[in-house]
Amino acid sequence: MALLLSLFLAGCSRAPGPDAVLRQYLDAWQRQDYAAVYALLDATSREAISQDDFADRYRRIEEGIERTGLSAEVHVPDDFRPEGDQVTLSFTARWETALAGAFTQEYQAQLVREEEGWRIQWTPALIFPDLKEGDKVRAQSLPARRGSLVDRKGRPLALDEPARAIGLVPGKMAADSAERLAQVLGISTAAVEKQLAQPWVRDDLFVPIVTWPESRAEAAEEDLLAIPGVLISSSRETARWYPHGALAAHTLGYTGPITAEELTDERRQAGYGSNDRIGKQGLERALEEDLRGRRGGRIWIERADGSDGPEIARREPEAGRDLQLTLDLDVQQAVERALDETLGSAGAGAGRRGSGQLDGQAAAVVLDPATGEVLALASRPAFDPNRLADGITAEEWQALSDDPRSPLYHKALAALTPGSTFKPFTAAVALDEGVIAPDTDFGPSPERWQKDASWGDYYVRRVPHPPGRVDLIRALVWSDNVYFARAGLALGAERFQRGLTRFGLGEEVPFVLGVVPGRVAGEGGIQGEIQLADSAYGQGQVQVSPLQLAAMYTAFLHDGDVLRPRLLLDEPASGQPAGTTPGGRIWKEGAARPETAQVIRQALRQVVADSTGTAHSLASLRGWVVSGKTGTAQVAGGEQGARWRWFAGWANPAGSDEPRLLMVFAIHQQGAADEGSPNPAVVAARRLLEAWRPEAD
Repeated sequence: MALLLSLFLAGCSRAPGPDAVLRQYLDAWQRQDYAAVYALLDATSREAISQDDFADRYRRIEEGIERTGLSAEVHVPDDFRPEGDQVTLSFTARWETALAGAFTQEYQAQLVREEEGWRIQWTPALIFPDLKEGDKVRAQSLPARRGSLVDRKGRPLALDEPARAIGLVPGKMAADSAERLAQVLGISTAAVEKQLAQPWVRDDLFVPIVTWPESRAEAAEEDLLAIPGVLISSSRETARWYPHGALAAHTLGYTGPITAEELTDERRQAGYGSNDRIGKQGLERALEEDLRGRRGGRIWIERADGSDGPEIARREPEAGRDLQLTLDLDVQQAVERALDETLGSAGAGAGRRGSGQLDGQAAAVVLDPATGEVLALASRPAFDPNRLADGITAEEWQALSDDPRSPLYHKALAALTPGSTFKPFTAAVALDEGVIAPDTDFGPSPERWQKDASWGDYYVRRVPHPPGRVDLIRALVWSDNVYFARAGLALGAERFQRGLTRFGLGEEVPFVLGVVPGRVAGEGGIQGEIQLADSAYGQGQVQVSPLQLAAMYTAFLHDGDVLRPRLLLDEPASGQPAGTTPGGRIWKEGAARPETAQVIRQALRQVVADSTGTAHSLASLRGWVVSGKTGTAQVAGGEQGARWRWFAGWANPAGSDEPRLLMVFAIHQQGAADEGSPNPAVVAARRLLEAWRPEAD
């Protein structure tokens, strides 16, 4: 019995066999636990390389090839029985890398029996089979062209070009070279000097300062090469280029270097690396998966004498997908020029500040009213995406972020108070509910009105208009707040809110870019008669983005159906970003009855055609017949506070029954304007239609 027990205990305490030790080694390697890997090496191997050097070599190689995973399988014959103190076992390792994709390697591992058990006889061939002592593992990224964004006629709006590195050779510089280069590049002298102060810099070495697209570098080449020490060098990389600068900047967005926070494990698995660029805003961000392409890479061995050894793995780059937008470059340019001229300063769009003055904030949307396709989408102030793609300084970024006019924010997609441009929807709901008819007259419409004394000192105020009977048509022509306050009260809060949801208010807008959803009221709905009255003429807590408002206006041209706003002629291949799901051109069917849409359509024509209409200045436009609605929405400071000035409507070529453009303009104004001064949104609409005529299409 004692003999049997001793034999049993001896069997239980037997050291692991060589195959088990190899599996332990590979398990530790897969977990990147290099201390555990090193502990399984034989004594001779540990004498040849320290634990720190061993771990450092593995880390540098695996970081260089951008390892994202490793799995291994040991191949042990069925009749395997270790004999003697040395055995050879084979295994297969499958590498996964962001650089060159996945590949496999076949290994032979030598194990020796030592006093503490079986141990691995390590050589560099256990990293890669062809690697020898003194060799190095090299890795190279092969850039992929990012997909282009083009307008509806194929004209480029964002594209990749060969990159040019612009920098200095210190030994050839003059005393003012850094300052002059900074001025041409549009960056600070400190940013140039920081690059020149790097520890590796020598007089005869080229020090890159920025990387520009080829077109941009060529345009500035004469000024750059006039500076002593400047060198322009070609690069294997590509650079993002926005040939029209700030045009449509908020919609296109920009790219920039990927940050540590953006480089998630999921993105590493998808092939992103620490030197990649990624969409940061706009379509560049929303369509990242389609546009980015897939970079390639190669991994090879460099022999000790500097010659190239065998290639371990290679993946060819795959270009990103080119996408065609619904934008029309001609219309986009005309819209932005109209905004800038109206705001009083071309480019940045910064007007004078003060009571009744414009502060440079504006938004504009132009749709094809037949299809819902977006022909132009603009926001002011703007920015140059080329500057952001280059990598602006922290100070420049802070200046953009601190600007109270929010130049990075896409105001055409932001929820704004619509003012009187909202009245046609109140009218549509009231008509459909049978609360009013086109000839409904609520009686006298004083310049200030309240339902009864329970409103205390609160009154609905209206702008002066001619005397006379106020029916629905005249209420829209004259933009009578009192009339629509009464219509809203006649509807009641429940029917008012329910009717407006038919136009999409309160829902996500189906659009490729994120749009802040419009709303009738805040959380809890409309609270009380005063809020209901104010909401009925587009004040209160009503909010809607210029884009959504434009989409809602399509209902008056399509027998009550709201069209889905579209920005892509090509539907993306990857997933389905919000708003890009194919589903026909109608977003909201039957938001209003066809006869109701006809009444509103005819009334909005009179807003322009009638000599007393608030948009009558558009009646004299040559080549166009315009319909629409003006609006003024107070957003702060009461009667003298800031406000948004609006125009929403459409334009038919003269002699045609088919509208060509549906437009919404919103321009921010500081304080009330002088009586009789033009609505700047109407001015901008006029400038657009004067600049872009049907025959120019």
